[in-house]
Amino acid sequence: MKRSLLASTALCAVLAQGAFAADLPTMKGPPPAPVPPPAFSWTGFYIGGNIGGLWSSDGVVVANPYYLGVMPGNANTLDLAGIVGGVQAGYNYQISSVVLGVEGDLDASSAKGGFNYPTGGGLVATHSASLPFFGDVRARAGVAFDRFLPYVTGGVVFADVRNSLVDPSWGLH
Repeated sequence: MKRSLLASTALCAVLAQGAFAADLPTMKGPPPAPVPPPAFSWTGFYIGGNIGGLWSSDGVVVANPYYLGVMPGNANTLDLAGIVGGVQAGYNYQISSVVLGVEGDLDASSAKGGFNYPTGGGLVATHSASLPFFGDVRARAGVAFDRFLPYVTGGVVFADVRNSLVDPSWGLH
């Protein structure tokens, strides 16, 4: 009986030691502090697309040099309208809160318009215009407030403006 009691006590002592293992000292330090998310940055490349409409209305005065004495200049309106679509791409670089960048756009257009006007002698002249494509290249400078970026921009615009004037009276003099 003494042996059984001694064996049971020894077995309980051995099994109970495992419960103390969680309290043993460790060489690990405290868990790391949570890292805040990185601040928003405007630095990087971007590319995008656009689609929209274009309309313009311009007053045009036509003065035919061959009929000035007979017919005064005619006031007409050249209305252009069409669909516009294109791409833009650029790069921004952020230094502290200052953002510098460059950007370019290239757009195609279906904008067309025109008008007819009498030239004398029962003849009619036709003035038409179109804008097949246009674009721009510009620089940007601004001050970032997290995800808000007020900026100024400036650059150059280019366009393919096509005008056509067909006046049959020019061949009559």
